[in-house]
Amino acid sequence: MKIVVIVIYSIGKFSNISNVPIKTLRYYDSIDLLKPSVVDKTTGYRYYDYQKISQVERIKALKSLGFSLNEIKEIINGSIKKDLNQKLIEKRNDVIVRKSQLESIISEIDDILRYSKPYFEKKYHISSVYFEYRSSITVISIKEKIEIHQMDQLVERLFQKVYAYNCKIKGNLMTIWHEWDNPLSQETEVMFEIDGDILNNTLENEVKIIPNGEYACVDFVGLYSDLTVAYDQLKDLIVTDSFFIEEYMEGLVPQEMDDMLCVKPLKDADPNNFKTKVMLKL
Repeated sequence: MKIVVIVIYSIGKFSNISNVPIKTLRYYDSIDLLKPSVVDKTTGYRYYDYQKISQVERIKALKSLGFSLNEIKEIINGSIKKDLNQKLIEKRNDVIVRKSQLESIISEIDDILRYSKPYFEKKYHISSVYFEYRSSITVISIKEKIEIHQMDQLVERLFQKVYAYNCKIKGNLMTIWHEWDNPLSQETEVMFEIDGDILNNTLENEVKIIPNGEYACVDFVGLYSDLTVAYDQLKDLIVTDSFFIEEYMEGLVPQEMDDMLCVKPLKDADPNNFKTKVMLKL
């Protein structure tokens, strides 16, 4: 009579032999990836036989190839429809894609180190300073001291004013900031150019003239929060009585505004593509 001796190990001993933490072995048991050979019904202690070591080695090998635990479970249980070779081919293709992505990241890091590029590089486009003579224009405007987050409300009131006086808009929305020493709370003026030929006595007190003259200009495309770089381009040209005007060329409001009460900000527009013209009256 042949006697077969089966050696079983406590979970602690098996952890040492297999070089897998006890916590991991318990987790593998909970997800039915690697079940213990015996569980003591009284104590709940787990025991593993020697054959379980080969299963552990297979799990380790598949993990090293990039397979997830769910994929490994499917492979070991034979529940996948595709054979292992096909799964390996698919995994190889995935790794090639990730390799390309990692090489791109490495290349970008090398450029940052080589050229001392800032890690969060500003993604905007800005023109050189240019000069243009601008004729005087008639604008309808609203000027109030506001917090910066109230800008949308001020623009909305301007739309209502344009609608109330049935004005014909000729240009883009513009802003004059009157207190640059206090960027969070300042006197702000928003305006539209209107047709000055149709002014009547009622409207006459509601408009102002932006004077003609030479203006230093910068075209900026990018996030509005980065617009300070445009002002930096112009600040050395400031003289007595200078003032800045922002003209919103594209991105903030629709180009067609037939009904002022229905105008809404272009929330679907990409703010990285906002186009703003900053002008300094010389």
